[in-house]
Amino acid sequence: MTKAQRQAIHELREAGYAIGIFSPDELRNASQQDVETTLMREGNEAIDVLSPPDPEDFEDEIDDKGTRVGLDILNRRSRALKFATQLLTIYRENL
Repeated sequence: MTKAQRQAIHELREAGYAIGIFSPDELRNASQQDVETTLMREGNEAIDVLSPPDPEDFEDEIDDKGTRVGLDILNRRSRALKFATQLLTIYRENL
């Protein structure tokens, strides 16, 4: 990665963008498009889970599956946080 590319990433991050980049070596012949699609899908889930919840989401109610709604949100938030942490670790190792 060139200095200009690293600078562009830094500027985007400073502007509030979430950045995830994998080098060709890291992709290990996986389809770039498939990886990007998966990252977008999982990233959108992470955003839903990690963004501040609506207070109504924590009402003590049971959904159709018998799961306490507030507990389900916390479980999804925990899984997304683990995923985001893994992505950040991989990214930082490759700066």
